[in-house]
Amino acid sequence: MYSPFLKSKQLEGLALQHLKDDVRQATFPFIDLAAPTTKVQKKDPPTHVVKTTRNLARYVSAFSRIMIDSSEMDADLRTHDGVHPLLAAVEELEKKGVDVVPITGLARDKDHVQAACDAIQQVGGSTVGIRIDPYDLETPTLTAKLFADLIVERFRNCNIILIYDLRTVYGADISTLKSRVLALDEKLPHGHEEMTIVSGSGLPERMADAVPTKSSDYIQRVERELWDRIKEGVGDERTVTFGDYATVTPDYVELDFALIYKQIGPKIIYALDEEWFVIRGGSFERHPDGRRQYYFLAEEITKLEDFPGEDYCYGDDYIRDKAGRVGKPGSPASWVTTCVNRHISRTARNPP
Repeated sequence: MYSPFLKSKQLEGLALQHLKDDVRQATFPFIDLAAPTTKVQKKDPPTHVVKTTRNLARYVSAFSRIMIDSSEMDADLRTHDGVHPLLAAVEELEKKGVDVVPITGLARDKDHVQAACDAIQQVGGSTVGIRIDPYDLETPTLTAKLFADLIVERFRNCNIILIYDLRTVYGADISTLKSRVLALDEKLPHGHEEMTIVSGSGLPERMADAVPTKSSDYIQRVERELWDRIKEGVGDERTVTFGDYATVTPDYVELDFALIYKQIGPKIIYALDEEWFVIRGGSFERHPDGRRQYYFLAEEITKLEDFPGEDYCYGDDYIRDKAGRVGKPGSPASWVTTCVNRHISRTARNPP
């Protein structure tokens, strides 16, 4: 199995919706419920929760199982009926026949933990995910105690999915990070895990740090190497699943492209097995071809040796169309969906 970590936003949701059946069957998505960001959403956050969960249910209805976390939302946010966002999502997805694993963590408030318990009861399940973040690695002894206490007090009879969410690992010392994860792992109580997931993002938060505008280059997918080293350290007695953030970074925010049009240009992040090929154009506003630059960038992608034949995935079909000048060139939003779909398809079919 492969676990892409995504947000419950339209662009990533469409990438999941467009996956081929074989990819979907090999994918166990982790979904962070997105906090309200626009003026309309912030004006009425409870309605945002309802809309988000309903849209998410539509995007992932063909999956048999997913993971859900609501930690990005305000801890006090509830629906108009007083339902916690985590539980609201579980209830909506249950209507679609999707098995949901609720996610909690060691620094969550008691209402979040209770919502996870209620969600397990709601679906008649027996599995909970416990998310370890980079801050938890700082204090392994305390983290191990909090982890053990949480299981004993609230999830004694549950199967556990242990999640090491390492977030951005671009530029990190892989050996040091591996040692920190394994140092904590040795202290944690084991025996009830269904699986351990190790996830991170190998992309920089600012693409300009790796690939300047009007250029192309390769970025190594270091999260794959990190996963491989941690898996080797854990050993074969446990199932260790690979996770990543696809072609969006952990702190990615879906921006109003109309407002930042003057500041950005086109880019395509094309997933290969061990690296991404990244190609960027010039400013939409200042370059004479504007959005039509996507046609030229897509054409360069199709020249890659690893560009597949027909019907590999939605993302590659979209790239092939744009390289052939079929339809409009697309927008930053449509290309997020394209790149994420390609990334998940390639990774699920060629896991580390």
